[in-house]
Amino acid sequence: MEKKGHAFSVSVLKWAAFICLGLLVCIGSSLYSSYKEQMNQTAYAEQMGKAYEKMSKNIQEAEQLVSDYIEGKDSSVSSRHLHAVKELEKEAEECLLMMDQLSDPPSGMKEAYALLLDAHIAYKQYVQLALHPQELSNDWMDKERRLKAELNSHLKLVKQRVAQR
Repeated sequence: MEKKGHAFSVSVLKWAAFICLGLLVCIGSSLYSSYKEQMNQTAYAEQMGKAYEKMSKNIQEAEQLVSDYIEGKDSSVSSRHLHAVKELEKEAEECLLMMDQLSDPPSGMKEAYALLLDAHIAYKQYVQLALHPQELSNDWMDKERRLKAELNSHLKLVKQRVAQR
C-alpha cells in the first residue's frame, strides 16, 4: 500500500510540474508579445518623429518661398530661388516616402497616425502653394494663412502625441 501512495504522489508531482511549466510558457510568451508590441510602438513613434521633423523643416523653407513671393523677391532666374524650389520638391518627395512607410500603424498608434496624416495633407497643400504660387490676391493670401494655421495646429498635435510615446 505504501508503494501505491508513493507512485500516486510522483504522478501528481509530474502533472503539477507539467502544469507549472505550461503556465510559465504562457506567461513568458505573453510578456514577450507585450514587450515586442512596445518596441514596435517605440520604433514607429521614432519614425513618426522623423516625419514630423522633416515636415517642420520643409515648412520653414516653404514659408520663406511664400514670403519671398509676397515681397516680390521670387525672380525665376534667381539661382537661390531655383535651388530652394528644387530642394523643397526633393524633400517633399522624401516626406511622402516616409509617410508611405508609416501606413500600417500598430494598434496603439492609430490615433497619432491619423493626426500625422492630417498634418501631411495640410503640409502637401502648403508646399504646393509655395511651389506654384498664383496671382497675388486676397484669396491667395487668405488661403496661405489658413493652410499655415491649419498645418501648425496639426503639427503641434503630432508633436504632443509623439512626445507621449
